[in-house]
Amino acid sequence: LPKSEFFQWKKSIFQPDYDDVEQEESEDRDPLNLVGAARNYQSRRNVSVKEEGTRLASRFVGLKPRVETTKKSLDMLLEDEEDNEERDESLKSDLRLREKRLLQNTSEVKMTSMLKFHSYENALVVCDNEDHISVWDYEKGNRRASFTNGNPDGSRMTTSLWINESSSSLFFVGCDDGSARIWKGMVQDNGEIAKQPPSLASSFFAAPDMVAGQTGRSGLICEWQQMTGTLIAGGNSKNLHCWSMAEEKCKVALDIETDACITSLATAWDEDNPMTHTAYRGMGPDIIVAGHSDGTLKIFDIRMKRPAVSGERTRGGRRNPMVSTFSEHGSWIVDTSFTSYGGKYEVVSGSVAGDIRAWDLRSPHSLRAIEAQRSPMTALSVHKKIPIAATGSHAQFIKILTLEGEALQVARFHEELPGHRIGPVSCLEFHKQKLVLAAGSTNSYVSIYQPRQPLIR
Repeated sequence: LPKSEFFQWKKSIFQPDYDDVEQEESEDRDPLNLVGAARNYQSRRNVSVKEEGTRLASRFVGLKPRVETTKKSLDMLLEDEEDNEERDESLKSDLRLREKRLLQNTSEVKMTSMLKFHSYENALVVCDNEDHISVWDYEKGNRRASFTNGNPDGSRMTTSLWINESSSSLFFVGCDDGSARIWKGMVQDNGEIAKQPPSLASSFFAAPDMVAGQTGRSGLICEWQQMTGTLIAGGNSKNLHCWSMAEEKCKVALDIETDACITSLATAWDEDNPMTHTAYRGMGPDIIVAGHSDGTLKIFDIRMKRPAVSGERTRGGRRNPMVSTFSEHGSWIVDTSFTSYGGKYEVVSGSVAGDIRAWDLRSPHSLRAIEAQRSPMTALSVHKKIPIAATGSHAQFIKILTLEGEALQVARFHEELPGHRIGPVSCLEFHKQKLVLAAGSTNSYVSIYQPRQPLIR
């Protein structure tokens, strides 16, 4: 009988990271072969960038939120406090950023809605609030390519992410009609940022029950798990869909049990250090934290439902996948992030009301609450390696602060455009491995912030 090769063809698009492949064909590493040369380059690049991220984490680990200590003598407390203050002030001065680049998009772009750094190359993808996408070399300040996503009139892009960053990179874009498109060719295998528009690798409806153009709703919100090849899709939908991208199949759809839409998603897991979490309960690639438009945080276990056992919460004779709910925020959740500074694991969330809260998912109450700003918070980004956050407001300022609430810097004016106030902030994005911040607003400008002085290694 004829055997279909469709599955193998599509599976090759979502190939695993080369770092994770234990056995490779010998020609794949042949430096005289184009494919082998690209793989050798990617392997060296990945190691180098990850080492830079590790050094960054080690340098600033002293700024991680402190746990209250038990009984200590007064002399010991005073001595520790003085030592910590001197060390912290030196670290905080290194975190002062300046606007190194000011990127200006084409006149077709009215505002910036999403920013995504590539983890290993100097590529930054800028998305507007309709269907225009541009790819930039943020170090040189050059726009390399621009194209349209192709979503229908009346719909808008609401989520984006990189797939397979450490190998053959793909870029995922989701829209508020539930559709998803995956683009290939933005970053070539040899590390060059392509000058030509990318080609469409695949498209599908990640959340088929969505309707485009609804005001006050989040649209499609997605989370990508590189380790498992799973795409988590929610948003303005009654369900949380879990897709196996290799199989192009929705494995499970979970009822979110609320009329409030999902506004942010995060996996309670650090893929950079997967083996350090094996003994930590309540955390793993199957645990998803979903922020909602009513301010609640809900924790879902996306594994297939199993028959209920005695003592478990049940629903319809099967185990309820919603593990717990936190309701301390009172308004729209802007962003949720999983952090692991110095081996301490927390989920950090922020709401439009301007408050940021840190959570241990095993505890029913937040660990810390910070009033980051009094004006509405329209953007939030938490650095993956350094315990700092950046918040933005329509009041035209960006604040950088520690996760204990100490303000490090407030930016109100463009340094690359003297005398001009920054626009109402619409999105912020920290680079995962470097100390670089991108900021977009309700105009066509994108600011790139980097350290004022080179960090001494």
